[in-house]
Amino acid sequence: MVVTDLKKMTTLAVVFIALMFCVPAKADEAVQYISLQAVSLHFKKYKERQAVHPSLGYEYSRNRKLGWQAAWFKDSFGYQSGYMGVNYTAKQFKLLGMSVRLIGALNVVHKQFVKGGDGETKLVPIPIIELGIQKYISLNITGSPELDYANGKHTNGVVVMQLKLRWQQ
Repeated sequence: MVVTDLKKMTTLAVVFIALMFCVPAKADEAVQYISLQAVSLHFKKYKERQAVHPSLGYEYSRNRKLGWQAAWFKDSFGYQSGYMGVNYTAKQFKLLGMSVRLIGALNVVHKQFVKGGDGETKLVPIPIIELGIQKYISLNITGSPELDYANGKHTNGVVVMQLKLRWQQ
């Protein structure tokens, strides 16, 4: 028990220190978002899970630089969850008239990974495709086997889509 708590505290300390180094050099480099509702598409056991997740979060990201994000949400089982972590965003490009960014995030995620189980805290790598639908509206599309992984085995595949509103400075 003590080792697990020590790991959690160490992980949170590393994330916090990394966030402190993500201060922008110029204000015009910053891209800030308020993240809202999320929708999950589960490949299996979808009747046991909620597809729509009330959420509220903040994302600070810059092209080809470190950023960070944090959010609170209800997971697929209705458990009050949250995440906090760092991100790195590749240079934005255009595809089919939309702006696209590829984002790699490393988050400390606290959620219920198994139906009926306790909340767990894990370090989860998350690849993200950000689609700029309009100037101030984006959609994150992501998925990670770690989002539905517990007791040493993969329990379900999931794709998560999250609506984001750009907060202009």
